Amino acid sequence: MPSAEKMGPVTEMRLAVLLLGCFVCSGDLELTQPLTPSVVSINNGYSALAGLEVQVKYIQKDYRAQALRLRALEKQLKAQAVRLRALEKQLKEQQVAFSASLLATGSGSQGPYKATITLIFKHVFTNIGKAYNSNTGVFTAPVKGAYHFEIHAFGLGGSHATGAILVLNSQQIFTAYEFSHGHGTAGSSNGVSLALQKGDVVFVRLPQHNHIYDNNNCHSTFSGHLLFTM
Repeated sequence: MPSAEKMGPVTEMRLAVLLLGCFVCSGDLELTQPLTPSVVSINNGYSALAGLEVQVKYIQKDYRAQALRLRALEKQLKAQAVRLRALEKQLKEQQVAFSASLLATGSGSQGPYKATITLIFKHVFTNIGKAYNSNTGVFTAPVKGAYHFEIHAFGLGGSHATGAILVLNSQQIFTAYEFSHGHGTAGSSNGVSLALQKGDVVFVRLPQHNHIYDNNNCHSTFSGHLLFTM
């Protein structure tokens, strides 16, 4: 190795750089300069990204919880809709009332006949619930409940009585009856409240050897309505 006296300026500078490199590699030289602004920005960006990831996970978790609540609410709404439709059907079934007179048009008598016949009241004033059939004269109970029925029978008198029989299924319930001698008119009314099962039928019969009269004044009528369900 050449002596110090023989080293020139360039050789001394190379030696200083070599020694500095050794110190850095061995850790003897400490870096005291602060990080550059670009390094700080990167670190801050990573921190912000980590915070956003946490927020996204929280939002996703909350969204799933909200979705579950929404599905539960939709299920409840569907159940409520089913109950509402059932209630509407029940309310419609509870709206039952009818009234009809004997003749649709004109005037005339039915009877007397040798046998009892079913009277068909053809001129319908009202038929809420469609439980009365104006083609057969039969009322069919749509629901179990208490019903009230009335008959008004009118006749022209003479040698034959005026009457009408209210029948439940095949059971005679009551008779509206009047006999007027001579040429006077005859009229009779009756009514009853009955506990009916769903499907029970109620109708009116004309007794044998009786007659009943009607005209545009609608003297002879058959009416009924639901009082309450049971």
